[in-house]
Amino acid sequence: MRKTKILVTIGPSSSKENVILRLIREGVDGFRLNFSHGTHEEKRKIIQIIRKFEEKLKQGIPIIGDLQGPVIRIGEIDDLCVHRGDTVYLIYGKKGDSENKKIPIPNEDAFAMIDENDLILIESGRIII
Repeated sequence: MRKTKILVTIGPSSSKENVILRLIREGVDGFRLNFSHGTHEEKRKIIQIIRKFEEKLKQGIPIIGDLQGPVIRIGEIDDLCVHRGDTVYLIYGKKGDSENKKIPIPNEDAFAMIDENDLILIESGRIII
């Protein structure tokens, strides 16, 4: 008996019935669905396929739903050139000021949670300010 479990993320190229069945037969122990991409209807169809094979093969097949956390969007701002060491300002509002390096946060609750010198991740963590 192996001690390692094999979990597979189902994406566009692996969401077909024949592919899911092949993965199960090859030893996949469970499936991960990334709810950050695709529609709920697409996920529902995939779950139905997995549950159909679960019943047919008489074996439990776990499904893990990877749910996206909260996403806060910045407001409108013209192109802003920032270099390492520059100071930028986060302001409450919908419109920013790129000349004065003011980045708008239109969500009042999110803005209220930010403290001076906090690290803020932008573009899914590709930019840190």
